[in-house]
Amino acid sequence: MLNQKFNLAHPRTAGWIVFFVLLILTQLIAVQIFHIERENEFVQLKNETQFFKNHLETSLNPSVTAANLLAFLVEKEILKDNYDAICADIMKGNSFIDALQLVEGNVITKTYPIEGNEEVILYNLLSDSIHKRESARARERKELYFEGPFELVQGGTGIVGRLPIFKDGAFWGFSAVIIRTNTLISAFGLDESGQNERYYFQLAKSNTLDSADTKLFDHGVDFTKGMVHSAAVPLGDWKIYLKTKHPVHFQRTWPFAATGFLLAVVMGVFTWYMSIQPRRLRVMVNEKTKSLKSVNTILKKNTRELQTLNKDLEQFAYIASHDLQEPLRMITSFLVQLQKKHSDQLDDKANQYIHFAVDGAMRMRQIIQDLLIYSQISKIEEPRQELDLQIIVDEVKAILRGAIKEKSAKITVGDLPGISGHRAPLMLVFQNLIGNSLKYVAIDKKPEIDISSKELDKFWEISVSDNGIGIDKEYHEKIFILFERLHTNEEYSGTGLGLSIVKKVVENLGGEIRVESEPGEGTTIRFTLPKNA
Repeated sequence: MLNQKFNLAHPRTAGWIVFFVLLILTQLIAVQIFHIERENEFVQLKNETQFFKNHLETSLNPSVTAANLLAFLVEKEILKDNYDAICADIMKGNSFIDALQLVEGNVITKTYPIEGNEEVILYNLLSDSIHKRESARARERKELYFEGPFELVQGGTGIVGRLPIFKDGAFWGFSAVIIRTNTLISAFGLDESGQNERYYFQLAKSNTLDSADTKLFDHGVDFTKGMVHSAAVPLGDWKIYLKTKHPVHFQRTWPFAATGFLLAVVMGVFTWYMSIQPRRLRVMVNEKTKSLKSVNTILKKNTRELQTLNKDLEQFAYIASHDLQEPLRMITSFLVQLQKKHSDQLDDKANQYIHFAVDGAMRMRQIIQDLLIYSQISKIEEPRQELDLQIIVDEVKAILRGAIKEKSAKITVGDLPGISGHRAPLMLVFQNLIGNSLKYVAIDKKPEIDISSKELDKFWEISVSDNGIGIDKEYHEKIFILFERLHTNEEYSGTGLGLSIVKKVVENLGGEIRVESEPGEGTTIRFTLPKNA
């Protein structure tokens, strides 16, 4: 009984095994996703903290400059009675400075602007233990150092940056910069709440986060718990704290964990269900075998029909290249001779009819030749050879030099790669594309054609761009269809087979082709060719 219960071949046992294996695997993956998402969220928090630190330090840079300039003027005894005027110039354009002060020894002697700051005149920094400690800290560092945020003597809250001034090596006092809390908060790009949609913010003296007197924002958020990151700001021995308001790593993980559990249940039930139906599976296999045999029979039949069709196409190609073209040559020749010998006996209408007939015969002959080329593209049996597209383009330019010279066309050719293929079809590709660019251009424009290449992972992308008349978006796919023409023969000559031939050559080599164009904005044909065909 025990052996039957735990028999691995038993359907119920197989179902439980599949369930537990999938459950363990999916939950392990869910744990990994949890850690990855949490790490990603923490990296975003860290980057945001660094951003606010940089933003604050950048906003305080004008304070550093102002304090240094004021100290320099005092040291060089240039300031004298021009204090207000010089401070006005310094603060002009510095929106992150609310006031400037001079402290002689430890007593505030000058402030600008004086309005609203009268109470700080003759205030002694040593009268407050915190001011005494922070000013001593500035003297030790011998650089601009900020105290606060704290309650200002003149009212309100803010921070004060003090830069020690030395004359002849002896301490003279401080040049000071006052920044009110509202100004400091605006430097963060925040409002008085100290938060945005994603984060809570706090600025406090290092290691004094639990003291309400040294914090910028009073929103009661505990920055010792949750997803928190901090960054030190040496200018004031501050730390910037950011805390994520609503961590999302768990919300992004539990759907996968739940889906994994459901998948384990479904696969466990499915395994059990399939295990109890071996006979049904055997029947299905037999039916599939019969079906495959039937498909193979149909495929063999279709293959024979395709071979017959290919032979018929080859016969048609032979007829097109010989039997159909010869009568057209005779018609053209006789009509031309008739016009030469009897033109004086024919009126204008007759000469026009002869011209139409000759033109129609020549176009029919061109259509037959293009059809012949189109039908033979996929029948090339010679092995592919290594070809330099640069050389092929040069040869095509030589073939089309008459049209290029006639239209004063400018053709720019970038670095083109070497590929494996057949010379004649590739020459047809560039001959048709360059020929179209020469043909479909406005009368008042000189053709400008740019040929370039771009290396992709497994392909080369070749682009042929021009400044021609362009193609409406609704025709971007139709232009590659046999005999599809967008213009009459009187507007632009052609058979409607050129781009069909180009598409077939490119696809026969294992590539793809597309068009990018807007009416009046020129056309770019892009096609890919495999690197290792």
